[in-house]
Amino acid sequence: MRHVLARLVCAAWLAAATVARADAPAAAPHPAAPSATPQGAAATPTAAAATDEPSVPEKTLPPEHRPQLHVTLDPARSVHSGEVLHLQITADALLGDDVTVSEQTFAPFEVHKKRARVEQPSGRRQRFVFDLELLGLEPSDKPVPPIELRVVTKDGFVASVKTPELPYAVRSRLANEPNAQPKLETKPLPVMQDNWWPVYLALGVLAVALVAGLTLLLQRYLRNRK
Repeated sequence: MRHVLARLVCAAWLAAATVARADAPAAAPHPAAPSATPQGAAATPTAAAATDEPSVPEKTLPPEHRPQLHVTLDPARSVHSGEVLHLQITADALLGDDVTVSEQTFAPFEVHKKRARVEQPSGRRQRFVFDLELLGLEPSDKPVPPIELRVVTKDGFVASVKTPELPYAVRSRLANEPNAQPKLETKPLPVMQDNWWPVYLALGVLAVALVAGLTLLLQRYLRNRK
């Protein structure tokens, strides 16, 4: 009898445990680990390569359209601060091509004036001459920078060429003074000036008196003659 009761109690306990397990809520899933790839990044190397645009290569002129450049400086080596450097660029180009000076910086110099002229063609060549006046304001040994020239061929091809960098120097007007200082204030000096007005006045009165006396003497002389 005891064995039967024990078996019934065990069966009831197993049934109750099974029902309790079925009624329990399902466990929440564990959150997924964050991905190492940032959001919006390409998933494959092929996709990443598709979004990168290749850099546009710099255009180069055909050899026959490349102008021959000649640069002269006056003065040739250096100027003092505030003086003008005359820079002349001569471009010997193929007839039909157009050459101009591009908009650019000329640091460490400042542009004072720019002039351009085109000479008469000579055979199949034509010369473009550019005269630039540059101001050297800051004393330094910085060179004249390369000057960019824009070239448009008669076929519409656009490219640019540059003059070579030229060594140059802007000298200071105070470079011979190791420790330049302003001059000390000087005291005023007395300035004596001769006053000749009384002399001029006396001479004038004397001249009037002399003329009056001569006039009286002349009248008396004429009266006595009569």
